[in-house]
Parts: sequence; structure tokens; C-alpha cells
Amino acid sequence: MKQNYFSYEELLMGLFNISDELYETTDFDELTMEHFDISFEQFANVVDVLLPLTAVVHSPLSGKNYHAFLKDGVAFIKTEASA
Repeated sequence: MKQNYFSYEELLMGLFNISDELYETTDFDELTMEHFDISFEQFANVVDVLLPLTAVVHSPLSGKNYHAFLKDGVAFIKTEASA
């Protein structure tokens, strides 16, 4: 995993519309197994491999460009794009 553990959980929360209230009771390993037939760690590894292939977005706050998974204008897991 290249990101912190919570970042991958946050991506899954956005993907499956899991509210903050349900965070504590959500089993993310079970969720990835049920939907993708892989463990949470394997899911994180797939995300890490796919992240550089996502579109480049510009952050108005930092002025930097990032590869990021986006949903409804919210960036989940991002990495700075090389120039």
C-alpha cells in the first residue's frame, strides 16, 4: 500500500455510498471480497497500479496537478502528476 489505510477505505466509501455513520461498522475486507473477490490489501494494490492511469486534475489550493479517483468533484486517493 502506497497510501494510508484510511484513504482506501474512503475510496470504497465513495464508491459504495457508505456514510460516515456506517464507517465503524463496515468490514472493508468483506466488502472488497464480496464485490471484487479480492482482499482489501489486494484492492489497495490494484488502486496503486491504476492511479497513474487516471486523468490529471489541477488543485486550485496547491496549484499542483494530480492523478486522482474522482466522484462528484471529490478526489479520493491522489498522487502528484509528473510534469
